[in-house]
Amino acid sequence: MRSEIALGVLAVVLIGGNAWWTSHSLTPVKDQLRRLELANDRPAHIDTPLTTCAVSLDREVLRSEAQKAFSGLCSAPAEQLPAHAPADVAAAAQAENAEMLAPNEETIKSLDKVNALIESGLARRNWSADDVLSLRPLMAQLDPQSRDEVAHRLVRALNDGKFKFTGRPGELF
Repeated sequence: MRSEIALGVLAVVLIGGNAWWTSHSLTPVKDQLRRLELANDRPAHIDTPLTTCAVSLDREVLRSEAQKAFSGLCSAPAEQLPAHAPADVAAAAQAENAEMLAPNEETIKSLDKVNALIESGLARRNWSADDVLSLRPLMAQLDPQSRDEVAHRLVRALNDGKFKFTGRPGELF
């Protein structure tokens, strides 16, 4: 019974001593936290945003810099442009985009050669490394949309089992 009491007292002393040691060993940390909190309490005028502009810019300087920046975008000086220029510019841009999107003769010939090459591979039920080497220079002559269509056609044909790929792995086109 005495040993149980002695063990209980020893446990209480150890726990109490540990609590005392922990609280006293954290005192420097608490002091540092207090100092940081006091340093963080700044006057209110420091936290307010600036209400005045620190830099001023002359309107003429701004106008001349803007003209320099935009001078390469338009071939005619601003004084020569008609008042309804934005509609004309938009129409001209649409016409130019239509010309760029329309396939040229070289692209059409290359696409015909690509289709013939794919058809011969489908007829043989085989797509070889030689077919890949023949296809690559033709693909370089196609526009991006046509290249995508050709790539999708080849992948679909391979996935559907319409031909067997005997070339190097990963080099279908």
